[in-house]
Amino acid sequence: MTGHPEQWSGQRQRDASELREHLLSAPGGDTMANSTTTSGTSTNGSSAAQQRLEEKRREAEAQGSGAAPASERWAIQVYAALSSSLLTGQSAAAASFGSIAVDHIERGLGSVPASDGQLTLFLTAHFVGTTLGSLVCGALGQRFGSRTLMLAVTPFSLLAWLAVALSPSVATMTIGRLSLGFLTMIQMSANVLFISATSSPKYRGLLCNFMEMLVALAVSATFLVGKYLVWRHAAVALGVGFNVLAAGLLAPLPADPLFLLARGRLEEARRALLFYRGADADTSVLKERAVTAAAADERVEVTSLGARLRLLRRRSHSVPLLLLVVQFVVYCWSGAGVVQNYAVVLIRRVGIALDPFLMTIVLNLSRVPITCLNSVLVDRWGRRPLLALSAAGMAACHLAMAASFVWPAVAAHRWLPVASLFSYMVFFALGIGPVTWLLLGELLPRALRELCGGWIMVLFSLLTVSQLQLFPGMLSTLGEAGTFALWAAVMLAYLVFMAVALPETRGLSIEQIERLFESPRDGAQPPRVTSPPPLQV
Repeated sequence: MTGHPEQWSGQRQRDASELREHLLSAPGGDTMANSTTTSGTSTNGSSAAQQRLEEKRREAEAQGSGAAPASERWAIQVYAALSSSLLTGQSAAAASFGSIAVDHIERGLGSVPASDGQLTLFLTAHFVGTTLGSLVCGALGQRFGSRTLMLAVTPFSLLAWLAVALSPSVATMTIGRLSLGFLTMIQMSANVLFISATSSPKYRGLLCNFMEMLVALAVSATFLVGKYLVWRHAAVALGVGFNVLAAGLLAPLPADPLFLLARGRLEEARRALLFYRGADADTSVLKERAVTAAAADERVEVTSLGARLRLLRRRSHSVPLLLLVVQFVVYCWSGAGVVQNYAVVLIRRVGIALDPFLMTIVLNLSRVPITCLNSVLVDRWGRRPLLALSAAGMAACHLAMAASFVWPAVAAHRWLPVASLFSYMVFFALGIGPVTWLLLGELLPRALRELCGGWIMVLFSLLTVSQLQLFPGMLSTLGEAGTFALWAAVMLAYLVFMAVALPETRGLSIEQIERLFESPRDGAQPPRVTSPPPLQV
């Protein structure tokens, strides 16, 4: 099923027959054949005896494929999410490492003379690398799959860290930092798709939050390492720690089922689904899709870029992509990146007699318990309530910061700006921070996951770079009060957008979410959310 289109169209009947024979040879294949060839016949599934037979069949499939029992699904999915999220944490650590290296070099540590212009270029190189990495991550993910891509890039990420640590000059440090940004962006984008494809709808919201938690822990760990180690030694420790640990944890895991299904590798997709979801994962729908696609001369995998772009004419593909664009614009222009990267500057401007670096570490660590709270609430309350609470709280914190720079009576309370910064980070970690990445895994159309995921990563990189580069100019033009007021306006506008356009996705499979956006011209059927389909991908 992975040949050229002309070969496929010329061998329709033979390929359909071969695929059918392959599925019939798999456990439970005879049942599948009867259900797909007999018209007008269905099984009500209400018989207790039939249910017991079906459970035994699934248990036999699980044992034959090496899958874990159903009771162990939770542990396997947690393991997979944590293993891959280490690489997203590495991306955040690489970004934070720049400020540590610059601080050490300016103090004469590391024996690398550098001018202010060279150090500025060194800091910017990481974000240039992430932008370049976002341009290719979609194509690479489509070609190799998220899990294989993360593993393949890991040794090169380690080499990039070592190149920075062993650099004799700022020029070679800059090249190493640019390479590190390029590689870690590829890994981070693959991590989002990997978690959304391997986790069940019941746990997806919780597991996607591991990325946010690992980011907060990685940034705090980076500052702690930089406090006790010279930047060269810190680069070695961070590079070895993240990459060796992530590679060792990811190696035993199979590829995600959605990637295998898209490549037409049905048997491997069945085994991967059983591995991640346990013995109660129903793979019959997966088999039915393959037989139907082969008989109708429709390839499971679309290799032509033009064919993929034409899919955007469908409302079920274009609308989710537009929603993600707006979501990431708000995520990047809510001020979160500036608060995290310029926290030291903001705290110093307030005039509080506290160590700004220690406050930055505490500020990042405060995200961890709130993200844990989000992990509990996101699958109970849903995405929309948390996003609304988060946006309203962030807007209030921005307005409080703006007021502290305008009215002397408010500015007299020195604790208010610091409390506003911490409260802002709490509201960010409660909703918009982790839920944005969760929506990326949920809203991307299945047929365009890798391609559109790459586009979103490009947008994310460009918006992040623009926000960080424009912030000093915004301070000089709008002032502190005007800058925070602008961010508050962005959050208030987002509240309106979310109430009007963003649907609730709690408890829905990827397939059900895609049906939410179908129109009659797409041949859509109304989504039946009360009875989830057997294959929960």
